[in-house]
Formats: sequence, structure tokens, C-alpha cells
Amino acid sequence: MRFTLILLFTILLYFKPKAQDKLFFTNGIVRNGIIVSNAKESLYFKTNDSSETEKIDKRDLILVEDFKGNLYLYGSAEDVKQNDLTASPTNNAKRNILSFQPLGALFGRVSFQYEFLTKDLKFGFVIPFAITFNPFGTLYPASTDTNNTEPTGTGFITGLDLNYYLGRSEKKQFFIGPRIRYGTDMMLGEIKGYTIQTQFGWKLGKPSARFVQHISFGFGFLRVISVSSTQTLNPKQSYSWGSVNYRLGIRW
Repeated sequence: MRFTLILLFTILLYFKPKAQDKLFFTNGIVRNGIIVSNAKESLYFKTNDSSETEKIDKRDLILVEDFKGNLYLYGSAEDVKQNDLTASPTNNAKRNILSFQPLGALFGRVSFQYEFLTKDLKFGFVIPFAITFNPFGTLYPASTDTNNTEPTGTGFITGLDLNYYLGRSEKKQFFIGPRIRYGTDMMLGEIKGYTIQTQFGWKLGKPSARFVQHISFGFGFLRVISVSSTQTLNPKQSYSWGSVNYRLGIRW
């Protein structure tokens, strides 16, 4: 629990604005600071240790690297038109993702996730929802033990994920973050509880692509709240827990 809270706090620190814009001048000087605004023929720029904004002629620049890692080449009026900072590749990124876990049904879950990405595509907020059922007796043969009463009916599981995406690769990005779930697992004997995990994995697909995939692994613990009368697990107890997840999504 303490590790997960520390990890969450560390990730949230990345929301603090950081001045990482870099200007490369024709005379060989490199300056770090913040690009306040972008005009047709000039940039308005201020350094980290000053609140004063200065006007910089784009003809004095060779290259600009913004805080997202995007590069823009300058040198002539035509270059300025073609490489204007307002044409950032992230402007075309699709920031909403609706996913389905196709393998979840094998384990008694029909699962969907909605993910919203921040403008810089570094953080994803995921809201999952799953309807759970007991696949034994439907997808698989029921137990032949007459003393064993399989749970029937359905339950639900919901929660929250916070994914922090690392790296600059557009096709494959590593991510890590906390994963929280609460609800009833019918396949495991109608166990009700919550899990807290640290999740890491990879997102496959360009930001502008229509389809995207997520493959991830989670490690943490399960806190049991209640169990059915046929279970031997003790309620109000915690157990080690893990997960392997694959989801296929569509962007818009």
C-alpha cells in the first residue's frame, strides 16, 4: 500500500509545468526556457530565471525543440511557414479510447474501459467496467461434485487506472501507474473485495491511428470484504494478487 501511494505521488508530480523548450541560434548559442507565444516571423520567449518576455526573430534560429520533444527547423521565411509550432503532431492525436478485453470472457468477465489522454499524451485516466459471471456450467462443464454449489447470477467490477506514458516513440510506448478495482468476482466463488496494483505495460499504435492495443501486467494485493458460504477464504483478509491484461481499443 505504501509503495503504491509513493508511486502515485511521484507520477502526479509530473503535472507540475516544466520549462523544457530549447532554442538553437545561428550563432551557436542554445537557450532553455518557455515559448510564451508564436507569431508568423517571431517567437516570444522567457527564460527560467526571468519573468520578462523577449521577442526573438525566427531568422536568428536554426532549430527549436519544444517541451514535447517535437523539432522544428528554421532558416528562411518559407521554412517558418512549413514548420510553424502550431502544427504540432499531437494536434491530430485522438485522445479518447474505448477498449474491450476479448480474453476476459474466458475468465467470466465482459470488460470495457474508457481512457482519456491529456493533451500532451503523457497521462491516461482509465475507467473500467466489467460484468462478471461464472463460466463453469456455461462456457465450461459444471462440477460433478454434488456437494459443490456453483455461484450463479452476475456481478460487476469497476475502478480507476492512471497510466503514465514514457518515451517518444509513436508506435510503442511503455506505461506504468496504479490500478484499482472493486467489485464481485463470480468465477472465484462470488468473492467481493478490492485490489490495488502497480501496473506496467505497452501501448501499441500511433496517436493518430484508429485502433490501439494495450498489453500490461499488474502486481499488488486483494482485500477480501465478503465471500459466499461455500468459500473457505477468510473475509477481512489481504492476499497477494496479480493480473495479465490485453485490451483492443478504438480512438476518436
